[in-house]
Amino acid sequence: MNLTNDHDMSIGTDFMSKLGIGLTGLPYKWDDSKVSLDNSKVPEHKFNDFSELLNKVDDEMSELENCPAGSSNEYQQALNYIKPLIQLNQAIPKGSFCTIPESVVSIETPEGVTSYRRPYPVPLAYHKIVQDQIDEWLENGVIKRAPANTEWNSALTVVKKTNAKVN
Repeated sequence: MNLTNDHDMSIGTDFMSKLGIGLTGLPYKWDDSKVSLDNSKVPEHKFNDFSELLNKVDDEMSELENCPAGSSNEYQQALNYIKPLIQLNQAIPKGSFCTIPESVVSIETPEGVTSYRRPYPVPLAYHKIVQDQIDEWLENGVIKRAPANTEWNSALTVVKKTNAKVN
């Protein structure tokens, strides 16, 4: 599963502040020319994958990604600083689980009570993508095959990416 969107690394927001990284320059409001003083009419905000604003943001981000801040020396120092952390992250075996105690979730169920959610339909166009992902999870030990006629099942939900970019 490609979580880095073909970038060399991905840093979770929980580590960003520790590394001195912040999310800035993000839009925080809509420009809406249809604002009405009548409180009974709420303006409609529609998300459009191909909006001019999103294209501008993508262009701006591409420019920023291709032009690291600071000098080449500062850029290299930053990479050298986080390189050991990246190597530790890459050394985590596939299929292993987070060992932070707070990450363990237990769902206590009464004796004899089970939970079965019928599988949701997956659009035919997504069958290969979904099957490839399931195969990867099985191979990495993230999931395992359930026995036949099990009383336990959690349905898989397939959702199209909102940025309309296909990798």
